[in-house]
Formats: sequence, C-alpha cells, structure tokens
Amino acid sequence: MKNVLFALAIILACASVLPAAAANVPLISKEEVRANLGSPSLLILDLRTRKQWETSPYKIPGAHWMPKDKVDLWARNLPLNKTILLYCACDGMGSSGVVAQELLAKGFSHTCVLDGGWHEWQASGYPLQERR
Repeated sequence: MKNVLFALAIILACASVLPAAAANVPLISKEEVRANLGSPSLLILDLRTRKQWETSPYKIPGAHWMPKDKVDLWARNLPLNKTILLYCACDGMGSSGVVAQELLAKGFSHTCVLDGGWHEWQASGYPLQERR
C-alpha cells in the first residue's frame, strides 16, 4: 500500500505547474521522500558536484552520487521499474531538473526532483547518512 501511495504522489506531482525551464519535471516534497526512505521502489541519486559531494560528510540516506555530466554513461544501468529521485545543491531545480528532463526523454517515466534540493533537506533536520 505504501508503494501505491508513493506512486500516486509521483503522479500528482506530475500535474504540478513548474517553471518553464523545468517543464514536465515532477517535483516531490521532502516530506514524501522522508516517508518513503528505504523503500525498494525508490532510487535516490545525488547530483551535487564532485567537490560538493567530497566536502560534505553527509547525503540523503540511501543516495548514490552520480556525475551529472555523464548521464549517458550511467543512465543505461538504471532500472525502469523504480522511482528515480534526483537532488542537487542548486537554487531551484538546477542540475537535477536538467538531468530529470534527460532521463524522462530516455523513457524513465518515474523520475522526479526533490523540491528544495539538498539544502532544504539538510535544513529540515531530516535524516542524514554519513557519506563513505
């Protein structure tokens, strides 16, 4: 049931009106992500720059760092049957919005962006995981 509710949240997020630069990219709230941390149907990808990744001791629990400029290399290994959540440290959608558009164009229809990104998540006091 939890996975069905999460999928419904993604569908509802798709209906949101987004800035023109991020048209067709669904946003998902940090509250929805927090409620679904650890779900096997969720794949979290951190798109912060290499420097941001390496200098930060933390990440969102379960997140995997991916270089945003190498989407073509790693996208082919992504599962089509999971919700792919992207986040970055940019203001607005930034890199995560651009990469989400690329993934959506490649057929990853369950792709979304964390509304507020890394800074909002970190400021919220929500769970963090040590980056190893």
